[in-house]
Amino acid sequence: MEQISATACELILIDCETPDSWSSAHALKQEFKKFYAKKYPFLKLLSLQNIFQLSSEEKKIFDQFNFKYIVIIDHRIMPHLLVPYVKNAKLWVHIWGSVIQRITHFQNYMPMNHLGFIVGSRAQEKALSLIFKSKNLIEYLPFQGEETSSLEFQPSEEPTYIYVGRISNTKNVDHLLNLFHRFYQNKKRGKLIIAGLPDNVNLVSHPPKYLVGFAGENFFYLLDQFQREGTPIQYRGFQNKEEVKRLFREATHYISLSTAEEEDFGLSVWDAVSHGLNCVLTKWGGHKEFEGITGVKHLNLTHEDGSIGLKEELFQHHLLESHSKETVFQSFLNWKKTRDQIRSHFSLDSDPREMSENTELQHFNKDYFFNEYERYLLPYWE
Repeated sequence: MEQISATACELILIDCETPDSWSSAHALKQEFKKFYAKKYPFLKLLSLQNIFQLSSEEKKIFDQFNFKYIVIIDHRIMPHLLVPYVKNAKLWVHIWGSVIQRITHFQNYMPMNHLGFIVGSRAQEKALSLIFKSKNLIEYLPFQGEETSSLEFQPSEEPTYIYVGRISNTKNVDHLLNLFHRFYQNKKRGKLIIAGLPDNVNLVSHPPKYLVGFAGENFFYLLDQFQREGTPIQYRGFQNKEEVKRLFREATHYISLSTAEEEDFGLSVWDAVSHGLNCVLTKWGGHKEFEGITGVKHLNLTHEDGSIGLKEELFQHHLLESHSKETVFQSFLNWKKTRDQIRSHFSLDSDPREMSENTELQHFNKDYFFNEYERYLLPYWE
């Protein structure tokens, strides 16, 4: 960042120096940095060495500059660290990933009369507005993936369906294997490619789903069984960024049956539609952001006790539908223009301290938030 005077610096972005193992988190933070640097030219980036306390040098920065805005973009940093240094600044926190986990970390610092929240999807905006019984503390800044202007499309000889992401219980990849196996046995059409690594995320919160324990055990059991029965399912394991792009160029459809609570947008879906892929998605969370793009189909889906249900004939019907990559891509660009307009009008000028006066935060606690979040979200996300 270029050197600027103390009076000119209006915004400080707070990141963490430690690399984030979560690839989506890294991608989002890079996108935030580009967005704010373009919108607020007089900007300073502070990467904290320790997420639990500020160093003496870091504290001096807040004495040196008279910041108008403080924005936390790293999901690991708790805002209470910065409250003593807020002064007259407006403090905003980006909420993404597991919103329940993120918000409940703040419960010891209520009422949050210094804080405002920035969310990346309308689903999260609606959920938090209902929980806080106010929209005043929340600003919507649509998430965005990599910029795309044009692509070379590779024609596919047969339908190629793909899922890229974590293989965890709430991503329902084992359910996808079952559904595709039955689809192939019925239609003898296409192949399925899975790319990603198994993990244990949400195992404790949804124990009935995987009685065998680790998410990968059930996945690899089904994969082996269906491959032996002749269903063309390929498992590619972890793929780096360039390898994923090659997979998207090969594929015709992207599928996500995720009911993960942290599914507040879906960068993989963005990558898929920006490569012209037809998409079959749940309506869960931020997946609904992609409504209106030609080739994107949503499934009404329920999620109870760790199991999911949907109309299988509708799922198979969506797999048989296909628009050209050129058509999907052009529709994606038109959809993106609307989001770009929203982003261009985004502002940090609202004052969270004033807005929190009529917001019911005094009785906040984790159990209340979790129950209310589930109760409010399910009708909107199914």
